[in-house]
Amino acid sequence: MIRTLTDEDRMIAEVAGDLFEGHPHIPEDDEPRARYDAATWRPAAEIGLASLGMPAEVDGIEGFAALGEVLIAAGRALSPLPILGSVVTVQQLIALAVRGEQRVGLLTDLVSGASIGAFVAGHRGDAVRVEGPADQPILRGSVDAVLDAVSADLVLVTAAGPAGVGLYRVDPTDAGFTATRTRSVDLTREYTHVDLDNCPARPVSTEDLDAALRRVEDLATVARACEQLGAARRCLEMTTQYVAERIQFGRTLGSFQAVKHQCADLAVAIDDAESAVSHAVWAADSSPEGLPLAAAMAGAVCSRVAYRAADTAVHLHGGIGFTWEHPAHLYFRRAVTDTAVYGDEAHFQERFLDASGIRVQGVTP
Repeated sequence: MIRTLTDEDRMIAEVAGDLFEGHPHIPEDDEPRARYDAATWRPAAEIGLASLGMPAEVDGIEGFAALGEVLIAAGRALSPLPILGSVVTVQQLIALAVRGEQRVGLLTDLVSGASIGAFVAGHRGDAVRVEGPADQPILRGSVDAVLDAVSADLVLVTAAGPAGVGLYRVDPTDAGFTATRTRSVDLTREYTHVDLDNCPARPVSTEDLDAALRRVEDLATVARACEQLGAARRCLEMTTQYVAERIQFGRTLGSFQAVKHQCADLAVAIDDAESAVSHAVWAADSSPEGLPLAAAMAGAVCSRVAYRAADTAVHLHGGIGFTWEHPAHLYFRRAVTDTAVYGDEAHFQERFLDASGIRVQGVTP
């Protein structure tokens, strides 16, 4: 099945694309520094980007289709805004796992753009442990590659304890919480290292947290696939425009058969990615039981295609493709980092086999 877009979905995506226009801003260096601030995020939230995929009770726009289109536009521009971290991961986790007034209270400021959220996945590998009495827990541990934790005013942490995995809210201004921007190959996202040293926490009441975490992971995979599709499309556009204008040996570069074949092959690969994303976005809205398979398929196809598109762009741009003056290297950096942090094609193939129930023990694809 494929996603169905309404006129409203298309309008939101078009407005978002206009907002992202002019990106990516090429950094002057690779120092870990802020790539956006609250003043940059607020206009995006005001046009409704933070309300996408959210329940109507918090004035949200339900459904993943419009959010998927916005993510494609964000990937095209390599937007640094906290859509993946705050809107997709944090807000979806709250919407899925938290109920009642607490859910509304946590979501309201996020949806309005008054707050930015960060999620620290401390349950993975027991990276964060919870100790102390149940009514006054403290958290200990550290987690790498956390999105937007320096900029966030709402920080949610999953931590393992005697009673299992729980969800906790911490105050980012507390002395026990430290978020440090880290040097990353990708210069367009804000990755941080989070330390929790006897950090006081407030338990967040949840229902079926394990299932919510699994669904959020699938939704985040679909979101990154959308971004990767947008980035791949932009790489192909930049490349075909360049080879159509660049003169080499008295001919346009694009007139050489080898160059034509690379661009044509990439266009076919991007078409495959489009199909995988379209199906995954449909599954996010209409087939909860099929989402794990669809998300894994989109992750496998799009991680491969994004890397290939960026690699082709850098090479066919020649010398300028390797320089700071041209954005081609930023797309390559994003593709490499996504693979390192979130998984490569083989990782998502294994997830697909796990979700399908046909994986053979001890055999990897």
